[in-house]
Amino acid sequence: MAKREACWRARDAYFACLDANALWLNGLLPGSYAEIVGMDPVHPPSLSTSDTRYRELGKRERGVLFKCSGEYKDFEKACLQSWVLHFSMLRVKDLQTRALKAKLDERAKERDGDDAVFWSKVASSTKE
Repeated sequence: MAKREACWRARDAYFACLDANALWLNGLLPGSYAEIVGMDPVHPPSLSTSDTRYRELGKRERGVLFKCSGEYKDFEKACLQSWVLHFSMLRVKDLQTRALKAKLDERAKERDGDDAVFWSKVASSTKE
C-alpha cells in the first residue's frame, strides 16, 4: 500500500507540474485539434531537442517543454513502468476527451447563435 501511495503522490506532483505549464506530458505540447484527437495515447509523440519541430517552437514553449523532467523521473522511480504507461495514457485520453468536448461545445454555440439570428428574423418578419 505504501508503494502505491508513493506512486500516486509522484504522479500527482508530475501531473500538477504539467498542468501548471500547459503540457500534456513531459516534452509534449498540445497541437492543433487534428493532432490532439489523432494522437495515439499509448505512444504519444514527444519532442526532443534535436527534432526540427522543437527548433520551430518559440522561446517560451522551448523553455517549458521539459520543465517537469524532475517530476517525471520521480514518477518513473516511484511507479512500475506499466503504471507510468497506464497513467500517462489515461491523461492523454482525458485531455483528448476535453478537446473533443470543447470542439463540440464550440459548434453547438455557433449553431445556437445561428438559431437565435434565425428566430429573431422570424419574429421581425411576423410583426410586419
